[in-house]
Amino acid sequence: MNAQQALKKYQIALKLAQRNYQSNPTYARRLEIYELEELVKHAQKWVH
Repeated sequence: MNAQQALKKYQIALKLAQRNYQSNPTYARRLEIYELEELVKHAQKWVH
């Protein structure tokens, strides 16, 4: 998997996590969003 593919997967996972958080906001789900945001930022550095 290259950096572009990884970025796309992280972005999709982030969108799903944000939807889950909206339907049932919990601390664990907020933490998952934070972790995915960090992964997306990191992947964007490799892609751009």
